[in-house]
This record gives sequence, structure tokens and C-alpha cells, in this order.
Amino acid sequence: MGKQAGFLAVAVALAVLGFALAGAVAHGASSHQPGCYSQHSCPSDHHPYMRTNPSTGLLWDCAEPGASEYDPSRDTTTIVYQGLTYYCRSATASATTATTATESTSSSTTTTTRPALGTRLPWRFAYSNRTDQNLATTYGYNLIDVSTKSEADATPAGTQGQLWLYDYDNSSCAWEKDDTYIRNMVSSVANDPKVAGFYFSNEPDPFACPNAPRQHKHRNALIKSLAPKKYTLIGIDANWRQHFDNYGTMWKGTADYINYNPYICYVGQPCDFAWEDHVLQVARSVGQPFFVALQAFKEGTEWRWPTAGEERQMLQKLCGTGAQGYLTFSWNWQNDPLPNHPGVLAEIHKFNLSGCAAKPVLPDRTITPGVFNRVVRQNTIRKTICKSGWTKKVRPPVSYMNALKIKQMVQYGETGSPSGYEEDHFIPLELGGAPKNPKNLWPEPHSQSKLSNSLEMQLKRKVCKGVMTLKKARAAIRRFKNTQG
Repeated sequence: MGKQAGFLAVAVALAVLGFALAGAVAHGASSHQPGCYSQHSCPSDHHPYMRTNPSTGLLWDCAEPGASEYDPSRDTTTIVYQGLTYYCRSATASATTATTATESTSSSTTTTTRPALGTRLPWRFAYSNRTDQNLATTYGYNLIDVSTKSEADATPAGTQGQLWLYDYDNSSCAWEKDDTYIRNMVSSVANDPKVAGFYFSNEPDPFACPNAPRQHKHRNALIKSLAPKKYTLIGIDANWRQHFDNYGTMWKGTADYINYNPYICYVGQPCDFAWEDHVLQVARSVGQPFFVALQAFKEGTEWRWPTAGEERQMLQKLCGTGAQGYLTFSWNWQNDPLPNHPGVLAEIHKFNLSGCAAKPVLPDRTITPGVFNRVVRQNTIRKTICKSGWTKKVRPPVSYMNALKIKQMVQYGETGSPSGYEEDHFIPLELGGAPKNPKNLWPEPHSQSKLSNSLEMQLKRKVCKGVMTLKKARAAIRRFKNTQG
């Protein structure tokens, strides 16, 4: 079955506030430089920016997809900064291709790697969505299945076309369209902003056609020579299990992006999530930027429709893999359209809008084990926490908390904007937590920190009324924050 998809490369989690706008491109660097560049006065976030990581000195030259300066074959490093996703190339001559970064979580040698949470994947595509393309943005898709320039130009605002260049024939071991067709079609859209890239082969068989990888490299080179700023994509069969592991690296370099399609929900069986994990692990190990197609269809007696919960689990497994987009197969397969399955569509819609679901930022026991204020004991509560104005008196100054927040966001691997977080006390001041000890503080999103406020006050009132001991109240708030933040 034919499947088309789209994009991207290696995601890099970089420390919050580790990027600052720099005034010039480093010597010898490639550049995305319109006139507004050096003054940092570009009118929108789709224009390029320089970002530097002061801890390493590395400079990154960044843009967003859709900008005329964006080149998907070179801008293969992803930086999430203040809620926006930038696609970057090294702007430091000595820099090497980036892989997944690690960040210190404490003053020790412990490191952690976390995907950027709560951000949408850059490319979101549903096969066979041409007929209902006006619904694409409603459900969070931004790529439309097209075959011509006119179809691409007619795609809805906020979307681009992924142009199908026809297929590779595994029977004849030859292309369905010759090089003349490719030259004419690709040249016609090379500078068309409504075309994101080209899908030019689906499930080629290298065992029936041993020259297929070489043929694909030659065709990719032809396409890139004509449209160097558009991405190229091929799809390989990740359901041919007896052969999948024999692909090795044979497809590496055959396109900008390789699409993997683990369809794991078979009739009469639970979904095989272990196979999805295996395919994703292989995709990461090859070292080739990749895209993933996920199942939203049934076919005969082989594949069944996933449940809404199974679809959600499939989607969440993409988080942290390095895949930056995915394909839904399919919007309409064998006259059973996705909108006929509202539960599955709702999960895809949710994922398209929010990406990798933001999990609670829980206190790390090695960084924030919780510390008591030594002056607050059961026999001193009347002079301390139960005395009006006492917590306000001991609360640390904002300057101290903001400085600690920046440091601890790096330790916790949080890459969002600092304005979206606050330093929260694990053992709250209302229950006698240490005011300034970093071991009693951690960076928590504002939306999350609000969850415990009412419980903290409720527990304080019970302690001050004598219906609960201070020890039990502290244990209760500790249990809550260890699970919900």
C-alpha cells in the first residue's frame, strides 16, 4: 500500500537560557542572512536567528521551516527555545554534526536527556487527505498529499504540499517515471513555497532489486540538484519482519529522510508495541534522519483498527526518539475514513496540537529531597506557621528565587521559557519547609504548581486547628508532590 510522509532529523535538547542572540555569524559559517539579520529586527519568528550555547561556545544558525532560507538537508539540528522550534546548522567552523545532547542534573556527574515536552512535531501528514484537505488544519495537520504544482498551490493556508513523484517498480526494478518527467516536475516547483518536499519511493525491495539503493541515491541526487531547499523522502517496509533487520544501512543517503511504518495492531491480537519500539530503535541506530508512519486503518483479516488508547500509546512512543514528524496511515483507506473513528481521531488531533504530552515535573530525590525549617516543630506552630504573616516574613526574595530557577531548570533538563516556571517549595512554607535551601526547591510550571496550593492551605488549617499533626501533614504533601508535583 502506498504511504507518503515527511521530515526531520536529530533533536537536540539544549539547556534553558543556554542560547542568546548573537550579533554576527561566526567566521567561515554558512549563513541565513536577510538584511534584518544582524540587527535582529526580522519581522517574524520564521526568519533566521543566531543562537549560542555559552557553556560550549558553539554557535547555531537557525530558521523555521517555511522560511526561504531554510534548507532541510543542512538544517538538521532542532533547538526548542521559549516554546518555538528552530532548525539549525552549525555556525562554528569546528563544530561537528550534533547528536542528542545531555545536560547536567546536579553538581555531580549525573546526566539526563529529555525530549522537549509539550511541543508539536514539525511535520504532520495524513495519507489520502487530498479530498478533505480543508479539514487538515482543523486536526493539526500541515502537509497535504499532492501530485502537481497546481494541487500544491491550492492547499489551504497554513499547509504545504508533499509532492508524490510516483514510485519504484519492484517487478521491473525501474522507475515509474523517467528522469525527464522528474526534471520537468521538480524544476516547476523548486522555488514554490507551497511545496515542502518530494516523496519519490514507497517500499522498494532491495532483495528483488539489488541495485535499488544505488538507483535511489541517483534519483535523490537528481531531485536535490534541481530543488536543493526541498526535502526528499522515501518509505521502507517495516512490516516485512523477516527482512527488516537485514536492511542495515543500505538505505542511508538515499533521501533526506527515511519513513518507517510499523503497523502493529493485528486482527485478534493486542497491538505489538515491542515491534514499534524495535523499529524506532533501528531507525535511531542507522544515523539517517527519519519519519514514522503510524496505523489508523484496518485491512481484511490482517490488520484491525487500533483503539483510541492504543493510538495514543503509539503516538507517545515517538517522543524522545529523534523523529520530528509523522504520517497517519490513513485518512481514508478502503472507504473507511478516519473521521468514522472519532476516538482515534481525537487522540491524533490532541497529539498534532500538543506533541509529546507535557509530563509533570516532579521533584528529583537527589536534587530536591525536601528539607524542614528547623525552627518549625509541633510545639512551635503557634509562633511560626500558625501566626499571621509569618510565611510572608520568611519567604525568599524574588531575585534569589529567579537565579536559583535558572540553575535548577538546567539541572532538571527543562528547556521551556523561564517565565513559564516558578521555584516551588517541596515542603511548603505553610508546613515548615526550609525557605532558601535548594534541596527544598525545584522549578515547576505555573500550571502545575497551582494544583497543590489549595491542599497546602487545607493541611495548614488542619494543623493549626489541632485536627492533624504537623508530621502527618508533611507526609501528605510529600505524597502529593512526589506524584503530581
